[in-house]
Amino acid sequence: MDNTKNLRIVVTAVVITIIVILALGNDNQDRADNLNTPVSSFKTDVNSELSSMLEVLARLHHISVVDVAPESPDEMIIIELQEAMNDMHKLDGLQHRIEPLVQSPDEIIKTTAMVIEVTRLALIEAYNNWIQYLREFDLYDIDVSEFQYQLALFQSSTHDAYLQLVEGASLLPFIAVEFAENEGEENVVKDQIMTHFISEIDRLFSDIFVDNENFYQETGNRYAVAFLVEGYKDFFSSFSGEQ
Repeated sequence: MDNTKNLRIVVTAVVITIIVILALGNDNQDRADNLNTPVSSFKTDVNSELSSMLEVLARLHHISVVDVAPESPDEMIIIELQEAMNDMHKLDGLQHRIEPLVQSPDEIIKTTAMVIEVTRLALIEAYNNWIQYLREFDLYDIDVSEFQYQLALFQSSTHDAYLQLVEGASLLPFIAVEFAENEGEENVVKDQIMTHFISEIDRLFSDIFVDNENFYQETGNRYAVAFLVEGYKDFFSSFSGEQ
């Protein structure tokens, strides 16, 4: 075991040394290559990741929406179980979409993706507990207080998960801002990224924003993801107004 450990240390040191040598030797060439690389190629990568990010958020929104209102207690259990299992399947399917974003070289994309992944895992835990309870529910021996508790616990857990998303993912629009290096200078918005960002929001969330407003008029509440993405668009409103 000790020999294996020592071998790993030696191999690691050698690899690091080689990487450093290669990095130093190719530094000038890399800079020259970067100068010859069109700026749009970097923006295309960011824009692609932004599109993926907004698509993930749109899917999370649809998971949060209750599709059917049950009319009887027994129907409620069946519908709740079916919807919860369907939502769980959708949450599982988001993993392969989030993983590449977590590996992004851009820190804002990476951090936002990590927040979304933490939210996804929190939702999965809440859904797992809710599904387990519903599977064991006995229609012929109903404990009303226990049902009310479990439902409130599920709603509270999912609410906390979405609140965590809103708080942690709110900085995504800063990816389109180039911050001034010196005091007194103004920050500059990256027009191409901002334009793509707004265009993708309109493509994916126009109908969602309408539903969110209707939901607010009916209940006084707003959907968390819609609220978050509307905040993205509001962030850019002053910049786009200057164009």
